[in-house]
This record gives sequence, C-alpha cells and structure tokens, in this order.
Amino acid sequence: MELEDTKKFENTLHDKIQELEIELEDSNTDREKEVLVNQIDTLKCVLGHLFNLKYDKQVRAIDIADANQQAKRRRKKLVKIQDADLRYANLTNTDLRDADLGSADMRNADLRYTDLTNARLESSNLTNAVLDSAILANSFISNADLINVDLNYADLINADLECHINKCIA
Repeated sequence: MELEDTKKFENTLHDKIQELEIELEDSNTDREKEVLVNQIDTLKCVLGHLFNLKYDKQVRAIDIADANQQAKRRRKKLVKIQDADLRYANLTNTDLRDADLGSADMRNADLRYTDLTNARLESSNLTNAVLDSAILANSFISNADLINVDLNYADLINADLECHINKCIA
C-alpha cells in the first residue's frame, strides 16, 4: 500500500470508529452495545497493526540507512598494508578487521587471537605464521602461501581459501 493510500485508509478507520462510538452512546440494548464495542475494538486493532507496519517500515529504512553509513565509515577506515614486510611481526590480539594485506610478507608472524574478519590476504605469504585462535571469518585468502601455518582453533567461517594445493599445506 502506498503512503497516501495508507493515510486515507487510516483516516477512514478513525472516522468509522468515531461513528461507532456515537452509535454506542445512543444504543439501548446490551447486545447492541456489545456488538458495537467488538466492532470498535476490531477497528482499533486494525489501526494498531497498520501503525506497526508503518513504524516497522520506517525502522527498517532507518536501519538500512545506519548500515550504509557504518559501511561508508568502515571503508574510510580500511587499513591498507599491501605488500608490507611483516616477517616475524608480533601482531597478537590485533584488530585487523577489513584490512587489506594483499601480497604482504607475513612469514613467521605471530597472529594469535588477531581479528582478521573481512580481511584481504590475497597472495600473502603466511609460511610458518601462527594464526592460533585468530578470527578469519569472511576473509579472502586467495592464492596465499599457507605452508606450515598454525590454524588451531582459528575461526574460518565463510573464509575464501581459494589457493593452489601446493601452497595450502596447513
């Protein structure tokens, strides 16, 4: 239903409720009053559902707008460490969410408990790296060297581990 149609329908319901309330005041029998009260309650219930639908749609629109703003802020904060020399680096418990570590040399790096959610590790060299308990959810690890990588207890949910067999000996 379009917004204009919704408003018309809402106004019609309000008008009908007012008519029924006037009838209720003028009614003589208990049975007639009971029927009118039920009709009024039903229309008020419909109005309540209509309000919830309108409100729910507004909340969803606000939620979508907030999510878009957060995504824009996140893109601005994107950590780019492409082609970095991080050999033997101690990055334990580091927040590297959304980081671009493409082609980084992280041989023998200590990445225990590091959050690499949504990180791009494309063509990175992680030979002998320690990723014990690291979070790699939704990360992109395409064509990376994963020789002798310690992935004990690592979170690899939805991680893209597309790589050559000879480079994926973990």
